[in-house]
Amino acid sequence: MIAFLGRACTLPQVSPQARSLLDGAVAWVHNRRLPAESESRFPLIRGASQTCRSAWCYGDPGVAVALLLAARSVGNMEWERDAIAIALGAAARAPQKTQVVDAGLCHGSAGLAHIFNRFYQATGEPRFADAARDWFERTLDYRIPGEGIAGFAAHLPEGQLDGMPDESRRELHAGFLTGAAGVALAMLGAISPIEPNWDRSLLCSISPMPSASRPDGQGPSSPPSMRPRCAA
Repeated sequence: MIAFLGRACTLPQVSPQARSLLDGAVAWVHNRRLPAESESRFPLIRGASQTCRSAWCYGDPGVAVALLLAARSVGNMEWERDAIAIALGAAARAPQKTQVVDAGLCHGSAGLAHIFNRFYQATGEPRFADAARDWFERTLDYRIPGEGIAGFAAHLPEGQLDGMPDESRRELHAGFLTGAAGVALAMLGAISPIEPNWDRSLLCSISPMPSASRPDGQGPSSPPSMRPRCAA
């Protein structure tokens, strides 16, 4: 909702109403922060006290990308600083504590890699580039030749695992959010100089930072070899 309202604020005909709703939504999310010593900044659901997985659909990476998109839409630097801090915390989280078990966009390694790539392109912060490369490498590690589609299969939700043998816990899935198509799009976004605007459907399409403003001096039109990329 925060990302959607941020985009809505760029439309003159709805901006006043959208901005009021946006301010309230951001304040609501900020009030749900977990204690500083927690593994994640935000819980899984409202009222929960346990930490959350790292993903686009749940957790700090999704909150951060929505907040940065909204911040850029309305020119709020305080929100932008907060979004970057949340994303840096997510980038530094130990992989074994992220609850990532497969490669999909929604809650897998490719989704995290794509979000961190977007943050790198939007800020020039090298820690995001490192995190993107790391998660793309982990995405390739999830590939099992001869299994699924191009070696990628989706891990079944926990509720479907009872009594199932280990080899039956992954399913063939070609789709966008949890399947091989989404994995392929994230990888293409990492090695191509063309901005991956397909992620507007995920409300992740943060505009890249102009090259003159980037701390690393590289612009969004840099050749693929200068961008976060998966290991070939």
